Amino acid sequence: MRNRIARIYPLYFLLTCLTILATSLSPDLGLMPEWHTFSNPERGVLTFLNLSFLRGFFSSFKFSGVSQGWSLTVEESFYLIAPFLLVGLKYRKYLIWAYAPAFILAGLMLVKIFAPLHLFGLFGSNDFMFNYTFFGRSTEFIIGIALGLLVKTQLANNYSVNNVKWTLAGICWVVASTLALVFLDSPLDFDNGNLNPIGIAVNNVALPIGIAMLFYGLIFEHSFVRKILESPFMDVMGKSSYAFYLVHLGVFNSLIIKYVSDNIAVKFVLLNILAYLLYKFVEHPLHKRVAWRRRDM
Repeated sequence: MRNRIARIYPLYFLLTCLTILATSLSPDLGLMPEWHTFSNPERGVLTFLNLSFLRGFFSSFKFSGVSQGWSLTVEESFYLIAPFLLVGLKYRKYLIWAYAPAFILAGLMLVKIFAPLHLFGLFGSNDFMFNYTFFGRSTEFIIGIALGLLVKTQLANNYSVNNVKWTLAGICWVVASTLALVFLDSPLDFDNGNLNPIGIAVNNVALPIGIAMLFYGLIFEHSFVRKILESPFMDVMGKSSYAFYLVHLGVFNSLIIKYVSDNIAVKFVLLNILAYLLYKFVEHPLHKRVAWRRRDM
């Protein structure tokens, strides 16, 4: 977990500070319109919520700062809880089937407690909980744990295959799940996200199953897709993917639209180049420095 935080936090911290600075100096970029309506103490609280990942629990603040960073709240919640889940599985394997229902029930209880208080949307609704918090999306992570345990067992048994059935099945499942989401055309709400229960189920359960199948195939099957993903170019793209995730919306995207072009292809190329540069000269060096300091401690 320490290594993971050492990788994701430094760049997130810098880009969050840059976003807040750009918001204060250039309101015309339209990054956080609500920022200019807040008092200084309120801005301080919002800054703290962003830098601590806590903003993801508030529907009113989840898109503030580096807007897509709300999902890091989900991810970090899992990393905090994962060690306890793995300890439980060490003694009782069947507990894996109880984890997701338990987290969903806990999420529903948190909504019951906090929603009536109207604390800037803190667990503001069941829809918000299912779309934007670890509790509602825990099934995705439990499926990932199950995949990891299965792969560990298969590797220990020297498992190998001579076909690509899992890769193909995973691709087809992911495509089918995506088409189902398009077909359902669920109404969206800014505060709460997907409002269609079937759409939520497809997104949180069906789609992750397909992704797990695809990952299983990529690990054990020698497919054309695996060869592409193993290429040096895709290796570079993978290393810079976190930086791309942080910059594909926000300050740099707005600057490109304002001063260069709003063409999606142009933005995609420029943002990928920027992401690689950020990985090479910011993220990776900071990761190594922070990780080594922790080891020395």
